[in-house]
Amino acid sequence: MTLATRNFHKTRPPRARGRGAYSLVEALVVVSVLAVLTSLVICPLSSVNDSTRLDAAVKRSTALIRYARMLAMSSGQQCTVEFNATTQIINVYLGSATTPVSNSLFNGGACSLNLHTDPGVAGVCITGVTNAGTPARITYGVLGTRVNPPSYASSAVVSFACGAGAASLTIPNVGDPQ
Repeated sequence: MTLATRNFHKTRPPRARGRGAYSLVEALVVVSVLAVLTSLVICPLSSVNDSTRLDAAVKRSTALIRYARMLAMSSGQQCTVEFNATTQIINVYLGSATTPVSNSLFNGGACSLNLHTDPGVAGVCITGVTNAGTPARITYGVLGTRVNPPSYASSAVVSFACGAGAASLTIPNVGDPQ
């Protein structure tokens, strides 16, 4: 028998545990650590989601108020923004109309924001409106200033809540919401 033949038929020694392999216990420890870390990340995400919804509700309410003010000045009629805390709907009315202003840029073709169903703001609630009368309305005259009582000199404030978060929108007598 030659040397090459003898090496070919040699049996290999039993293989030791591979360098890159993990035991079942090690894999379970890693999976449990990942589960704990994931749960810690998911909890703050819900508050971020609430914060995003609140921010969107304030921005969209601001857009409705600005639209109402511009509509009052351009149409020569008073324009009212109503904040209904019972139905959680914000509507814009022109003149003495009892239906929201038609506008194809808004959901449903009406200048309205439904805090229960509109995407991006669902779950946000109006918790209060100060200095806007009862029902809570902000009315703009043809010059773009607030014309409804109780006080023309002080700002109206709309308060919103979502989950544990809260936000407010200040509407001054003259100028844009802050």
